[in-house]
Amino acid sequence: MEQLTLLSEAFIIIYVPIKEGEKRMDELVEIQKMRLTRLDNALHVLYHSDAYDIVHAVDITKLGLTLALLNEWNGNLLTEKDLNLEAQANHNTKLLNEKNEERNKLITFIFNVVRTYQRSPDADEAKAATQLDIITRRYRGIQYGSKSHETVHIDGLLIDLKKAEMTPLLATLRLTSAVSLLETANAEFNKFRKARTASRAKKDLPKIVEVRPKTDAVYERVIFMLQAAYLSGSATVDKELIRTVAKQLNQRMDEINETFSQILARRKSDKSKDPKTPKEPKKPRKPKDKDDPDIRLPETEEPKKPGDNGKDKKPEGGGTPKPGGGGKKPEGGGSGAEGGGKNPKEGGSGSEGGGGASGGGPEIHLPEN
Repeated sequence: MEQLTLLSEAFIIIYVPIKEGEKRMDELVEIQKMRLTRLDNALHVLYHSDAYDIVHAVDITKLGLTLALLNEWNGNLLTEKDLNLEAQANHNTKLLNEKNEERNKLITFIFNVVRTYQRSPDADEAKAATQLDIITRRYRGIQYGSKSHETVHIDGLLIDLKKAEMTPLLATLRLTSAVSLLETANAEFNKFRKARTASRAKKDLPKIVEVRPKTDAVYERVIFMLQAAYLSGSATVDKELIRTVAKQLNQRMDEINETFSQILARRKSDKSKDPKTPKEPKKPRKPKDKDDPDIRLPETEEPKKPGDNGKDKKPEGGGTPKPGGGGKKPEGGGSGAEGGGKNPKEGGSGSEGGGGASGGGPEIHLPEN
């Protein structure tokens, strides 16, 4: 039995297993492809057109294809072509592009005059240009955006420039005519845009995003039927012709892949040439309010004050000195020889525990246990 194996997104291969002892035959027909959804609209139409022409150029009965399938493929392809070429072929689109170019030139002229006359030696011209610059500076660069955005911005610019206070300023710089021409060109642009919308609505064409998947689906069926016919062994099928068609399809896909890669490389190169947007400077930290000083939690232990080491401490040796002690000479407190027989408290001799050799020292009390 035939067996379909999907090896990757890049290849679809039909494989017929060979039993031992059987004669080996051509078992693979390979048709290269890529993700057609990656291609832009122009390349998508181009590949399908070429692929259809390759298949349609031979006898489709020898490929195992039906006329109904090819007609469906061609019908979707023609619709896709119509959608891709409609914008370029539409007369209103051509007029739109011409009017848009006219608008761009007028806008650039007005902005350049305002910028240049700010340096005019004539005081009135410099003053008028400075005042107009306040109005026009917010619109700088609008001619480089999309046509729809440009139209909206031009409407706003004209509203500002048509104000009564702007009239003498425009007259001073001789810009009155240029502003009127811009207003006319913008009105004609809007007229052509509305006409193109009405023309497209009459054609009642589907959206390109709806047509492309249908075209791809038919193409997948064509490839499947080519591969199935190659393995069917039918007498009406020409395997050599199928191999020839497959080689041509593969060659065309290689060329499309190469073109697509070149487009991607060009886009990447153009993007790298664009000036990088400078990073915004970091915002400075908000200064602390003078009335809001740093709040710190108190430490667990209060710091000791200098000179506090001996405060509130009692002198070594115990309590308060008794009267008559410390610093006072004991009564009769002469030398040891003179103090014989007296109580030591009265300054007796050292042999009796008296006042010692000099006899007049303070009493010493041992601390009580």
